[in-house]
Amino acid sequence: MILEPTQENIRYAADLICSGEVVALPTETVYGLACDALNSEAVQLVYSLKSRPKDNPLICHFVSLDQIGLFVHLDEYLDKYPELFKLWPGPLTVILPVKDKRLLNISSNKPYLGVRIPANDIFLEVAKIVDKPLAAPSANKSGYCSPTQAEHVERDFEGKVIVLRGPSPLGIESTIVSLINSPKILRLGLLPVELVAEKLGVSKEELLKKSHLASPGSKYTHYSPSKPVLCVKDKSLIKSDDFVIESFSENLVKNFYSLLREADLKPEVSRIVIHGNLDANKFPDYVIIDRLKKMGAYFE
Repeated sequence: MILEPTQENIRYAADLICSGEVVALPTETVYGLACDALNSEAVQLVYSLKSRPKDNPLICHFVSLDQIGLFVHLDEYLDKYPELFKLWPGPLTVILPVKDKRLLNISSNKPYLGVRIPANDIFLEVAKIVDKPLAAPSANKSGYCSPTQAEHVERDFEGKVIVLRGPSPLGIESTIVSLINSPKILRLGLLPVELVAEKLGVSKEELLKKSHLASPGSKYTHYSPSKPVLCVKDKSLIKSDDFVIESFSENLVKNFYSLLREADLKPEVSRIVIHGNLDANKFPDYVIIDRLKKMGAYFE
């Protein structure tokens, strides 16, 4: 069921979460499957609905730095990297040490956790009413394309999840930055690497070095449509029954998952083809390349 974001429905969504239910909420990145992060049964329900592996941690969402500081160790990192935290609210997830052990149920029992403050008024209104941290992984079946529209969530869960409609204008998941040991980017997102490096006062090369830490979206195949995806520069490789996405399309990032989902719904389409020259050194091209690699796309 899809609900419009009226004040009554925002209150209803918050009440459902407080009672241990799961509700799909919009964020500025993609829709999240939100639950009370301190309720282990609700967290289990999220994992079950998504068919998500238990060793794949969830991201925890908050409404303020003060609230975050109650649940993870924040102060020393805030003192050391003050400019980074000015990117909140926004598409940034930061990995920090867990303080409240109740959150180990969403961190895959690791002593560190991804936290963020989303830049979406509807999500924040619900979260303020609930007054607890919200676990909210992408509101799709595990491994499939992330949802950027309420209808995507409705289709994935066949109407079994309440969806609160709202905008997800960015269309790609948050950038994940770990501050454990030394700063590292664990997942590329819509914050340029150069900007994050500047905010942290480290080099881009250091920031992109491989990390051993577990992170959402890093261990398993993710973001994948059901049809094969091929990236080509040569137009002659395109077949008549291909669904073609031009790499130079305006708003490609914003519409990327919607286009993949659209192709999946067309029975006449055999493959999804990304045509054009994506530059691995250019933002946001390298974010799209990252998602293509994680979904197992072929490059020719």
